[in-house]
Amino acid sequence: PFSIVDNDSFRDFCKLISMGQFEPLHRSAMTSRLAKIYAVSEQILLKMLDSQEYVSLTTDSGSLFMVQKYLCLTGHFIDSNWKCKSVVLALQFVNYESQDREYISSSLIEMIRKWKISSRVPVIVSDNGANFKAAISDVKAQYEIDSELRCACHTLELTVHDSLKNEAVENLLSRCREVVNNFKTTTGLFGEFEKLRNKESKSLDYDNDADVPSRRLMRDVKTRWWSTFGMISRLNENRIAIQQVIEKFGRYDLEISKGEWSELLGLQALLSPFSETVQHLEGEIYPTLGSVLPAILTLTTLLHDNYSNPSTFYVTWKSLPPLCSIVRENLFKSLLRRWSKVPSVLLLSMWLDPRWKSYQLSEASIPIFDK
Repeated sequence: PFSIVDNDSFRDFCKLISMGQFEPLHRSAMTSRLAKIYAVSEQILLKMLDSQEYVSLTTDSGSLFMVQKYLCLTGHFIDSNWKCKSVVLALQFVNYESQDREYISSSLIEMIRKWKISSRVPVIVSDNGANFKAAISDVKAQYEIDSELRCACHTLELTVHDSLKNEAVENLLSRCREVVNNFKTTTGLFGEFEKLRNKESKSLDYDNDADVPSRRLMRDVKTRWWSTFGMISRLNENRIAIQQVIEKFGRYDLEISKGEWSELLGLQALLSPFSETVQHLEGEIYPTLGSVLPAILTLTTLLHDNYSNPSTFYVTWKSLPPLCSIVRENLFKSLLRRWSKVPSVLLLSMWLDPRWKSYQLSEASIPIFDK
């Protein structure tokens, strides 16, 4: 916080380490200078936006340190050099109670009015929350925005969450969290694991005892996208090291059975295409709208019964462990359900995108395409 600059001990410390050459500004001076910098930056951004024919918008809410909620609005456009640009137009802190339709819509309407782009917004993108969907409808009615879209990445995350809503899957993931937590908080386990982890890995052959991948274990967090996939993949990468540490310390209560390792490999194979798809669709330096529908159709094809994917751990989905087969079926059904209504702008964008001019529909993707 700015108040620290007025603390006598802090000021003495700054003088000491700078040998008397530096003295920090007082809080009032810092606040005044930042206000001037903001005013200048605001005028520069207004001028930049004024030169754009169209400015697309994305909006979302989040929390800072799980305490302070905020509402964000970002503008996207293509500059005169044909470069994709994204600028944060507003980051507004709000109360937890202020997340209803009226508050969000009134805030977004004011933000758009402030930046003088109300007549140049072709589309606004938000997540799938009921409050945001209702608020965006109000904004569209106010400013006659042509289209509204749901965030494809958020929809794909919901698809994955749908597929993992299974007691057996949750028990397996709880087991993984228990292992990760113990390896991160128990000094002996952590130290030995780090020693093994830091050894140079020679291959990705899990039958080779010399293979000890270097990435650390991670625990999944509900608010962090695809962290469940990250937790699973890190465990698989460090399988040999984990087993060695468990055997050395006799912590067989943390041992993951052969069948559970097989399920984890299967889950990683299933979720990997979703992770790669989200990484591509989150890109900011290239257009992504035209890639949404091909991505969804490709995922549908990947999950089809007759698909054989040599890049996964399994020759065909039919050889997946029983639990993973259930997850695959759930993923497939959730994709069809959540993408049962495809906005026409996605189809138009795909047709106009030269990257997809030779794209061919598969038998598995036709149901979505027809809808």
